[in-house]
Amino acid sequence: MAEHTAGPWKTEINKAVHRPSVTLGKDERWEVTASAIEDSTANARLIASAPEMARALQGIRDQAISTHGDNRDVAIPSEVYDLVMQLLDRIEGKEEGRWKP
Repeated sequence: MAEHTAGPWKTEINKAVHRPSVTLGKDERWEVTASAIEDSTANARLIASAPEMARALQGIRDQAISTHGDNRDVAIPSEVYDLVMQLLDRIEGKEEGRWKP
């Protein structure tokens, strides 16, 4: 599995064209466009938050597994746990639908 560019990622606004971008690491920059600048900025902030969100999801999974083993008997609602596991499968490039609630 390929690793993503390590965070932090940050959101910037290109003042010349009033378009947000996301900077990944040192060199990589993605421009984010949508029909409205507010939508583009919100999307850019969401993208820039991805590394931290992935770490948070991994922390939830790791805590649940260390406390309850690799099963669904966890202290959070099962639908939340299932969503965490499905998202981590997608982030980690695992087969679509591997995690079955």
